Amino acid sequence: MKKQSLPVIYLLLISLIAFLPQPALAADSSANVSTVLTLDGPDWLLGTDPENQGKDQKWWLKPIDGVKQVPVPGIIQDQNAFPEYHGVAWYWKDFQAPKNPHPQGHYILKFWSVDYKADVWVNDVYLGEHKVQEAAFEFDITKAVKPGAANRLAVRVLNPVGDREIDGITLGKSTKRTKGDRPIPHTNWGEQNFGGILDSVELMITPAVRVSDVFAKPDYKTGILKVQVEVDNMTGKKSDADLQCTVGSASEGRVLDLAAQSGSFPAGKSTVELTLKVPNWKLWELNEPYLYRVTARLVAKDSPNSLDEFSVRTGFRDFRFEDGYFKLNGKRVILRCSHTGGEVPILYMIPHDPDIDRKTILHMKEMGFNSIRYFCHAPRRQQADLSDELGMMIYTEPQSGWFMENWPGARELMETSMSGLILRLRNHPSVTMWGILNETGAGIVFDNAVNMLPLIRSLDDTRIVMLNSGRFDGQDLGGGISGLCSWKPKSSPDVPSVAYNPTDKDVSSPYHVWNPGKVSSHSGRGDGVSSAIRFTVPADGSYKIEAAFGKPDSYRFFINGENKSDLVKPADNNQMKMDQELTLKKGDLLDFCCVQAHDVDTAIQITTGGKVYNLEKELTSPSRFVFNQADKDGNVKTTEKEIAGGKNPFGNWSLGSMPIGQDNQPGAFTLFDDNKTFTTTGSISNPGSLVWEDLIEDRHPYQPAPHTLNILNTLRTLGNPQRTYFMSEYGIGSGLNLFRMMRLYEQAGQDKALDAQGYAKRLEWFMNDWNRWHMADTFGTPNRYLDLTLSEMGQLRLVGLNAIRANPNIVGHSMTGTADQGNSGEGVITLFRELKPNSMDALIDGWAPLRWCLFAEPIQLYSGETVQLEAVMANEDILKTGVSYPAEIRVIDPHGRPVFVKNFEFTVPEKGQIGNLPPLAFGVFNEQVKIEGPTGEYKILATLEKGGAPYGQEYSFFVTNRDTLPAVKTEVALWGEDEGLLNWLTANQIPAQKYDPAKITAPKVILVGNQPAGDKAAFAELAGQIARGSRVIFLNPGVFKLGDNPVALLPLANKGSLHGLDTWLYHKDDWTTVHPFFQGLPTGVMNYQFYREIISAQAFSFDVPDEIAAGAINTTMGYSSGLMLTVHNLGAGKFALNTLKIRDNLGPNPVADRLVRNMINYMAETLPGSPAALPADFNQQLQNLGYLDAK
Repeated sequence: MKKQSLPVIYLLLISLIAFLPQPALAADSSANVSTVLTLDGPDWLLGTDPENQGKDQKWWLKPIDGVKQVPVPGIIQDQNAFPEYHGVAWYWKDFQAPKNPHPQGHYILKFWSVDYKADVWVNDVYLGEHKVQEAAFEFDITKAVKPGAANRLAVRVLNPVGDREIDGITLGKSTKRTKGDRPIPHTNWGEQNFGGILDSVELMITPAVRVSDVFAKPDYKTGILKVQVEVDNMTGKKSDADLQCTVGSASEGRVLDLAAQSGSFPAGKSTVELTLKVPNWKLWELNEPYLYRVTARLVAKDSPNSLDEFSVRTGFRDFRFEDGYFKLNGKRVILRCSHTGGEVPILYMIPHDPDIDRKTILHMKEMGFNSIRYFCHAPRRQQADLSDELGMMIYTEPQSGWFMENWPGARELMETSMSGLILRLRNHPSVTMWGILNETGAGIVFDNAVNMLPLIRSLDDTRIVMLNSGRFDGQDLGGGISGLCSWKPKSSPDVPSVAYNPTDKDVSSPYHVWNPGKVSSHSGRGDGVSSAIRFTVPADGSYKIEAAFGKPDSYRFFINGENKSDLVKPADNNQMKMDQELTLKKGDLLDFCCVQAHDVDTAIQITTGGKVYNLEKELTSPSRFVFNQADKDGNVKTTEKEIAGGKNPFGNWSLGSMPIGQDNQPGAFTLFDDNKTFTTTGSISNPGSLVWEDLIEDRHPYQPAPHTLNILNTLRTLGNPQRTYFMSEYGIGSGLNLFRMMRLYEQAGQDKALDAQGYAKRLEWFMNDWNRWHMADTFGTPNRYLDLTLSEMGQLRLVGLNAIRANPNIVGHSMTGTADQGNSGEGVITLFRELKPNSMDALIDGWAPLRWCLFAEPIQLYSGETVQLEAVMANEDILKTGVSYPAEIRVIDPHGRPVFVKNFEFTVPEKGQIGNLPPLAFGVFNEQVKIEGPTGEYKILATLEKGGAPYGQEYSFFVTNRDTLPAVKTEVALWGEDEGLLNWLTANQIPAQKYDPAKITAPKVILVGNQPAGDKAAFAELAGQIARGSRVIFLNPGVFKLGDNPVALLPLANKGSLHGLDTWLYHKDDWTTVHPFFQGLPTGVMNYQFYREIISAQAFSFDVPDEIAAGAINTTMGYSSGLMLTVHNLGAGKFALNTLKIRDNLGPNPVADRLVRNMINYMAETLPGSPAALPADFNQQLQNLGYLDAK
């Protein structure tokens, strides 16, 4: 093919095309231009095929009985269609096909998105099939269509469900993402299974030779555009044609350059590259997203009056990772991202409000985000267009990127999904990063992803590619989840397992933090299979067994298959421990079995006759691991490092799995594989690179709420200068205002939609708690309470962002999440794209390019004590090096009066530890300050007096003057051993004595700390004291555990349960009533800063108590709830049950101190002067309590 001049007449025609309005061109009868007709609309017919008999019965010929009229785009599960149906469904559409004005012209039928599999017929002609949602697909229907007449389009859509195999497809063997099989109402992630024709259907009327695709590749340094034009020659033979490309401003329409080429195009599809040069080109920037339009036009020599045209928008920009930072057009930028699953109310992925995507992007832009991660799905076409126009970057992954099964057919699906994503979006300048996987463990799917880079580069070599968000495969640090060495079965990519952290820093996942050099255990996924650490006794003798396990009720212990778990006892800090001397025989098998679903820190040491068998030391005997690492230029080098590893079994220890039944009887022990030696695979590939570069640490370090000092320090120290940190997921969600959501569904006439039914069920559960707990007495209305829980999220997010922005190693952060999704409250805006109270201000502050990051620890202190004040300046290249900036740190008391003032100057460091640029954050002030003043909220205020306008100018901490604490005059008795509690009482001049029933002659206020005074008999005696009028305060719920039952000794006949409530992303919201226990303290929704150390993860569920002081409700994911501080009557007395972490914080924390004082005083107020008689049926009551065996 050779370049040549075009005829003057043709150039004149092209000029007219370029400059005249489109209608004028269309009116010119001498130039027939390709046309596109939409087949969208409300008049499609939809029917279900539950027995999959439609193909055999030729349903494509005509609609069946029982069809419903539905819109396309749409989903099968529309409330007006078949909301509870999954499987095979059929669509029908009758349409008129205009006559084709082009000689030998063609009709092309295009589907922009069908989920999941489509079989297509036109007029009794089968056109073919297509799988995977992201990929648009076309059929040439020229031979099937009837020009100028009515035509029938039939589409058979498979929406897979469960393990039912249809067309060789199950839900698991599809690109299902989070789709699940649970029945409605849907209340959790993994339940929203939907399918249908999700995007437009178009009929294109084209010449026989047409432009089928255009890919514009701008060079931001030169203004040159390389334009790849795909030509589809449908004549079946070579065809001569003239091809022209133009570029112009997308907003103005003027042609800035033109390139033309004539030649012979082979039959089928072929690609031609032309070059355009834009003079004085403008870059696509976040604050000025300048766009150009590239248009390809083609005229075949044998059809000179037929013109085909294909137009795309593009922009000059470059986005890459180099020198330790993300850079846009050569300038470093913090990736301020959030992620979205794309869900909208009512129709899941199809907006009921056409403006919903614009609202989303505008909200996020205003809050300070510069990127949105569309995780495991393609952004809608309008989302990509709006992002181009508004300056919002896109990081996106295919639907195959999450929850793909490890099976041989996965590779083809992954490649189809990834290719479809790229071909759909590669012209959008806003799309800066492709991702392949999310949170995927090692296995076939991960291996497929590693090997996919050449395919991606063949389609697009201009963008960053991210391998596996969160790196749950572990192959970037040497094996195991999140960089751990792990031992596990071949049959499972992750659990059950035993893991060891070989690094010198904490390793985090959404569920656990592994400390350096520590061992942890993980059970199976709710299938009753536990990880097991087995010790084989080497000789007869006496053995001292010392063990510690990091969670309550986390371990079972067996000797030769006999359950000896009663030897595992509660310990301080919510842990379990063993400290036993046992006589054992040679060959005895000791099995330590983890029964928790998440990782449990594990330490075991066995000693006999001076010989020590230490699990950690023997497990981690050195072996050599080999790492293949690529530098930023793609050069691979091999390094070695001695870290923990080794064979299994080792010495007298074996690692394996063991099923444990509900009766706590163990099954057979199965040995794990040896620990594997993994080849390190980097996380990122820069534009043009064909290797995975080990330049960045990609993690999802979710943390519990509230963010305590340890958690804040973790966020502040993640990453290292040699391998900077991309926090590709982290966040703190909110509750859902279920009340308002249902009103919005009703307002839209969609209260029967599938997702609405799920929210309605959760609202029903919430209202049940609301009414039985009389929450209206504290909060007024459900709407007000739920709005308060949403408002609390703003503060939680700002506390986390404050720590993250103070960490110079964190160069990108994708916040969970954009809008509420997955039936959860994880978004910074709601599912209906309304702003959550307080979120806008909090995120504008947290994301500001220049901000103070202020810290004060401890957050609660007494007047006269010292607080550590710290100020870090987060500076995204706003302040300059070589300049001295004057600043002030001031502390004010609750009345605004200064208690500390410090003026100083600082300069921006010339160079940080990353690359050659100044650090993104650097400390400017750090000092211990003694605080004296009244009780209340104090603020550290930071002022930059010249040179910049930073956000983040204040941070609160709380001071208590001891004189304001309520005095306690009543003597209390301490039941059970707790020397620490007794010492606290003495130090605080609270009259106290150890409990002695012989000395109690009148009702008393009795405190119970960390240890009970005994088992059933002791509790029975204590119950008698309560029934006669005493008041008992239980500070630690651990005292009620007997055997494996955590509430066995609870003084209630209907004991209910003691259970955990989520505290991470999908966290509960804690609240108090206006109860005397909280006199002098904030009430309502608990402030997570003020009550930071007090809030607990445990709650009781039982019958409605006599008084409620505190509780918690989780509406953000599913629904769960419980009570944390309650009062119950028993006979003439009362007792208080508590799960708040009051006991653990007595002394240093004024909130804990005040709570105990309030509890004692309240219980003492109505203390009778003399004991009441025991009820006549008291023995029966003791039997009901489980304290007395029936005779």
